[in-house]
Amino acid sequence: MPDTIPPQMPKNRRSTDSIWLDENPDVAQMLKDIRGTQLDMIATLKAQSRAFVPNEFSEPDYDGHRKDHVKLATSEKLIESYKESATKRIINIALAFVFGLMAVGFFEYIKKGLGN
Repeated sequence: MPDTIPPQMPKNRRSTDSIWLDENPDVAQMLKDIRGTQLDMIATLKAQSRAFVPNEFSEPDYDGHRKDHVKLATSEKLIESYKESATKRIINIALAFVFGLMAVGFFEYIKKGLGN
């Protein structure tokens, strides 16, 4: 962008008027830059739109994509709760087994100790 403000276009001229643009090359370059930026933005938007599955109107299904993410997050939470529950059960079974072995060993110790 130039440091100076470009001259204002006369009211009776259009921005595409080649004579006026020929007289003001800075403005012409700014318009070309703006158009290039617009084309880049349009290309980016089209590329992003292709990432979404089309809906029944052949448009990108943004809302369906969002709902799918919500559903995935919910299922992940459910799977995590199942994992947590299974882990707790395994730990409880392991602790019960260890305490059972300790109880058997303690009773054997008492039998041997009282038998002497």
